[in-house]
Amino acid sequence: MKAEQIKYVLRNLYRKKRQTLFSFLCVGISSLIILANMSFNNGIQRQLKRGINEGISGNISVYQSNKDNINILESQLSKQEKFNFDKNSLKAFSEKFPELTLNKRIRFGSLVSHKEETSYLNIHAISDSHLQRISKHFKLRAGIFPKNESDVLISASFAEEINVHLGDTLLLVADNTNGYMSDAVATVKGVFEEEGLAIFFERVGFVKYDFGRNMVQLDNSETVELIVNPDFNRQSDISDNQFKEINKYFFNLNETFKTASWQDTVPLLFSIVNVWKWGGRFTLIIFLTFSLVILVSVSTLVANSRRKEFGTFIAMGFRWFDVYRMMLMEYLIIAFSAIIFSIALLKFIIFSFLSSPGLYISSKDLQAALLAEYIPPTITGKDIIFIIITFGVVISSSLAVTILKTKNTNPLDLINN
Repeated sequence: MKAEQIKYVLRNLYRKKRQTLFSFLCVGISSLIILANMSFNNGIQRQLKRGINEGISGNISVYQSNKDNINILESQLSKQEKFNFDKNSLKAFSEKFPELTLNKRIRFGSLVSHKEETSYLNIHAISDSHLQRISKHFKLRAGIFPKNESDVLISASFAEEINVHLGDTLLLVADNTNGYMSDAVATVKGVFEEEGLAIFFERVGFVKYDFGRNMVQLDNSETVELIVNPDFNRQSDISDNQFKEINKYFFNLNETFKTASWQDTVPLLFSIVNVWKWGGRFTLIIFLTFSLVILVSVSTLVANSRRKEFGTFIAMGFRWFDVYRMMLMEYLIIAFSAIIFSIALLKFIIFSFLSSPGLYISSKDLQAALLAEYIPPTITGKDIIFIIITFGVVISSSLAVTILKTKNTNPLDLINN
């Protein structure tokens, strides 16, 4: 493009103030609405996946079993085989994958007795670091998370069912890996609310890993399940390439190891995430359709109002392609500036008016559906690229249609329009 044409484009931006402002507001408001919808949907999916990965399943579960699938929400000690994985194995994994954490977990079913009441409870024996992860997603009604080996954390409904309170002792009786029954006494140190993610743990109790290891009679180097997560301070999930590397790593250690992502270990929650994902996409399509229809109408209207200008250019010897290129550059500058402004405005709103956890969901029913109390709106680079490309294609297409409709008109007729 010649320097004179570039000067003309830049001069038009401030010379036609009303036209520029009108186009800027149209693109800016449309992109702001679409990006806000995208950020909310991203926040829902991110919170769902992060809560599931940290609070329930782990990004990846590693185990040995004669069953192809395991369900993390159930106690499946009888379906898993114990294997050796000592401190040196943990250290070797950390050296190979420094950005990931590896924890041991034991899940077993137990009869729980208190005075004259007896019921069944799924027990999750997890490490301190994993307890720290779930504490971010569970809300305590009373007490604290387990600190000592004999502490147990139970749900509010289970506490009401067997009529226990903080400080009461429970007798746990469960099968162990040696084919016998084991028993132990645990003290109720915490009761968690069943809202958000915790609704799936109505009949689950949490204890420290050593308590579970002694209960099912495992040696120090033995375990039945490993869970892999990103480092606690990282926000991203494990990528597909990382999953393949981890799968290969454990296969090389032992060909009988099985690795499963959270989609496989908690299929119910995977279905819930997909429902929200496709619901968000459907809503986005509606917003996008209305915005693009308005954008096409505005860009076509503005372009048609400049038919006299087109005729002048053609009379001066410009080609129609030159006219199209100048108009396109002008409106792409406006659109790009409006999108950048809408991104900045949305980020300002998110960081200035929302609390640090995110957007609070007041309805408990909705919290249960979203598995979270707070939704952190999130804008990704892919969203920004998608908006820029989409708006760019729409603007260029609508201008092209206008030019094609106009080019067969006599330049004098355009000038006299």
